[in-house]
This record gives sequence, C-alpha cells and structure tokens, in this order.
Amino acid sequence: MTIVDPYVAAAAAKSSGRPDAARADAARADAVGQAFAELLGQEEDSGPGALLSEITRDGIAGYWAWQVEQLRRRIAGEVMDEMDVTEDKLRTLPPEERAQIQEKILREVERRLELAMKEKEKEEEGRRKDDPLAGPVRRQLLEFQELAG
Repeated sequence: MTIVDPYVAAAAAKSSGRPDAARADAARADAVGQAFAELLGQEEDSGPGALLSEITRDGIAGYWAWQVEQLRRRIAGEVMDEMDVTEDKLRTLPPEERAQIQEKILREVERRLELAMKEKEKEEEGRRKDDPLAGPVRRQLLEFQELAG
C-alpha cells in the first residue's frame, strides 16, 4: 500500500493552480488534527461522572471499548515521548508540519495497538488451553453480548 503524503500533494495542487485539491488537503489536515485530539481525549469532559458514564454506557462492550481507548492513549504517550514531541511543541508548528507529525503518531499508535491486541489474543488462547471452561464460558459471554446489543 502506498501512502501519499497529503502535504506534498497540497503543494503540488497549489503550484498547479488546483484550489479544490488544496482545500481537500486542508480538510484532511483538519481531520488528522481532530483524530489526534480525540486520541488524546482533549475534547471530552474528564470528570468522574463522565468517566463512569463512558465505562458503563454500553455494558461489557462499553467497558472493553474504554479499556482499548485507555491503551491507545497510553501508547500515544509512549510514541510521543519516543519522538520527543509534546502537545505544546505541536501547537507551535505550522499546520502542515503539525498534521504530518500527528498522522505519523496516529499510524504508529494503530500499529502498536494491533500488535498488543494480537499478543493479548495469544495470551487468551494459552489460558483457554489451561482452563477447559474458558472456551465455553467465553462463548456464552459473547452470545449474551450479541443478544444484549
């Protein structure tokens, strides 16, 4: 899969006189910025009531979604530390450069999250082998979750 750098495309569009392409790239940069803000949880109320509501909103599925989101945020912090990037540094960058770095961070977070989920699945498989009830109980929970959802 080839990933086209949206900023190179935007520069080419501007120099070729294609304002629609430049607007589309600016919209993409805005979308990246919004996704990055959501990743860091900047748009949410973080009070205890909001946290409890977020965790319990959809029952067990909501809880696991919350767990994945917490893992995603932790990974984002690790990636930013490794890249020596802070939210304050990002705010000082030109929009194109900021969006480019944010996109790199988002990609790396998703890559690491996928690896972590695969590792967790392997751990679960090992537990199921050690616990003969783990498989049937898990299937029942999944069936219940489908019925409740």
